[in-house]
Amino acid sequence: MKISSVSLVFSVSVAAILSLSTISPGVAAESAPPTNPAIRAIENSAPGFIPPANVRRSADLTTSQARARGGNASNELPTNSGDPVAVQSSSGTVIRFGLPFNEKAVEGKKQSNGTVVFDNENGTSTVLVPKEGRSVAAVIVLSSNSSPTRFNYNLSVPLGGTATLNSRGSVEIFDAKGDFSGVIAPAWAKDSSGKVVATHYELNGPTLTQVVDHTSQSYAYPIVADPWLGIDLIDRFSWDGNNIKVHVTPMMGFVNEAVAAGPGWDELKTKTRNRVNQATLHQQWVCHALGKFVIFFEPPPNNTWDLEGWRRVVTNPVDFITYRCNW
Repeated sequence: MKISSVSLVFSVSVAAILSLSTISPGVAAESAPPTNPAIRAIENSAPGFIPPANVRRSADLTTSQARARGGNASNELPTNSGDPVAVQSSSGTVIRFGLPFNEKAVEGKKQSNGTVVFDNENGTSTVLVPKEGRSVAAVIVLSSNSSPTRFNYNLSVPLGGTATLNSRGSVEIFDAKGDFSGVIAPAWAKDSSGKVVATHYELNGPTLTQVVDHTSQSYAYPIVADPWLGIDLIDRFSWDGNNIKVHVTPMMGFVNEAVAAGPGWDELKTKTRNRVNQATLHQQWVCHALGKFVIFFEPPPNNTWDLEGWRRVVTNPVDFITYRCNW
């Protein structure tokens, strides 16, 4: 869908480019009630956050399916909490993170819905949830007000790379050349009634800490909270002649506009084997990237970007605003 009747507010220069609050989960929950208490807690507090078993997710893709989406086969989730979670992009970039309380190295229990549950033996559980677009969420389930409030994740970024906590609360990861490598969605936490629990990230060197302030007031337990790491900005696409419908991942809503316009376009070119290398498609992509805040946060969130090969090439940047990407 194109951007319709709302105004675009561009936070970066359109002329220069010419030369991702939390996304609400949009997938319905499984019909059969989960049996694991930690899984039940997640479904109760954040219905639909765990994709149904019949939806193919990042950790479920076979090699042939992954290639059809323009990339390589995805990663297996660890079944021991002492092992890091590895997320690999379609280009081969790998980002790893260690789980909280990983010194206990407990064995996890793989569930029928593709998740892996670890009992941390301290009033919390960690649930690894494979999500779309080669992304993984590490959901912490807090059982009571005596549960810990700080949860450390040790990041392993590409050699020479950096992780930066931005003003929107997400963590953007770049390699040694400054190229985009991945993003961690802003922290979120909810109690069993759906009430928002105060939470935030702290980043000190390679250690990302999620602070869940659940002892400052009364909450209904269990509480769920998580970091959600993703690399790919494009999930899949389909062609209709010279027009392309691009399904972007939720991670697109968490990156800044420059990343969406630049590395996002580069990823699309790679996955389409450069078939999108047309000036008008590029301009439409940039327009969507600059207006993505409207696309993602004007309910309902729209994860489909339509680019039409028959549209003209604009020479006046004002047309981006005037025609709202539909010039």
